[in-house]
Amino acid sequence: MFPEISPGRGRPRKTRGYVVGVVLVVIALVAIGLPFARNWWMKANSEEVTVSRNVAPGVAAAGSGLDLDIITVLSKDAIPAIDEPRFLTGAAAETQMLPGERLLGVVVDGEARAYPLKMLSRHEIVNDEVAGVPIAVTW
Repeated sequence: MFPEISPGRGRPRKTRGYVVGVVLVVIALVAIGLPFARNWWMKANSEEVTVSRNVAPGVAAAGSGLDLDIITVLSKDAIPAIDEPRFLTGAAAETQMLPGERLLGVVVDGEARAYPLKMLSRHEIVNDEVAGVPIAVTW
């Protein structure tokens, strides 16, 4: 049913050794080159700004500027906001959260909301209304 491979046929051992060597060299080059590629990409996507540091309020001194590179990692509006948040009861939330999990809490006119930081780290902003007051929760 299957053809028989006689000894000595197929890929010679020497060729396999070269293939393994080439693969190892490529892996090493990629590992060495990744930090350089990352730095190049970050520099290409950065914008230099100067922030002035005042010596006294309203008075700028010569040489008091601080040069910074602002690096754009994501495009504008790349992280979607939560515009219509849904909330769980306290008992339901306790079953889904770990003990000691951090929250950002808001209380307006006795009405309370809790926003898990784990969720805010993925969305960064929640547009909500608490006790009829529109709020933006950011992290």
